[in-house]
Amino acid sequence: MDDLEDYERRIGQALDRIGAGIEALDALELRYPSAGGPAGDDAEKAELAEALAAERDANAQLNERVRLLHEKQAGVVAPLEARVQALLKQVDEQALELQKLKATNVQLRETMRAMRETAEGGGEDGLAAELAELKAARAAELAELDSILAELKPLIGETSHA
Repeated sequence: MDDLEDYERRIGQALDRIGAGIEALDALELRYPSAGGPAGDDAEKAELAEALAAERDANAQLNERVRLLHEKQAGVVAPLEARVQALLKQVDEQALELQKLKATNVQLRETMRAMRETAEGGGEDGLAAELAELKAARAAELAELDSILAELKPLIGETSHA
């Protein structure tokens, strides 16, 4: 984006210089007609016209480059922004789900603690099995969150360089 702004600024400055140069040449020609006679005037005018044409060509090329850069940028940035937005939405949804899971986990721990306190000898085997199931479910959810984060990290890195 900075390159485009720089090109636009440079093109504007070049056009300003060209305009000022033409005005200065016209003013000089009116005040001090060249002493070279008609042949000298024609040659000088032809040389100036050629220089002006070259500047116009350079200006047209710069304008075309700026236009192409704008098109290229729009073609690259828009899909990336849409993808980032979709991923951010997914991360937000996952964060909400994680909060729910944490709250459920706290409730389960409290329930387990209460059950342990009230359980007698034989009830501990059932509680241990239930606790193992809860740990396995939590590990699976953490693995899923890790995979989502692994997919997001490269995408976040891409957009920071764009």
